[in-house]
Amino acid sequence: MEVYDEAAEKLFKNAILLELKMAHLYLLFKEMFKEDVEFWWKLSLEEINHASLIKGISYLGELTGQYPKSIVPERVEMIENSRKRIEKELEKYEHGDYTRFDALKTAYELELIAGEVHCQTFIPSIAGDEDFAQIKEFNKNDIEHAARIKQYLESVQSV
Repeated sequence: MEVYDEAAEKLFKNAILLELKMAHLYLLFKEMFKEDVEFWWKLSLEEINHASLIKGISYLGELTGQYPKSIVPERVEMIENSRKRIEKELEKYEHGDYTRFDALKTAYELELIAGEVHCQTFIPSIAGDEDFAQIKEFNKNDIEHAARIKQYLESVQSV
């Protein structure tokens, strides 16, 4: 475990923002592509759940003064860069006319670029920590977004 400090707080805040930006993008896609409402709605809810889980980990870190050792401050830049890219895509889609294929491709690319860093940075690191174990349990069904988006994209292409 590491000391919960200013760098850790910045890491957590950026990771939470990243999750919420992804949720916002998926909600935008839900409104743009009525034929995919359920798909985008589910992903957006999962991203919101990820933000909540990360907030929970952050809160426990604040309470205990520690956070999982594998969450290192060097990841802040990676998370910030991913968040900025998502913000650019949000801006683009809010002011443009794009196809559902464009949206699926963008979502897939963003999940790959982020490497699902937003959630996967945190959840695996708490595997052996009893204080954080419940949070991991809540998240077990909310992973593999990139693979699910790719599968959905392929099903749309084949229609």
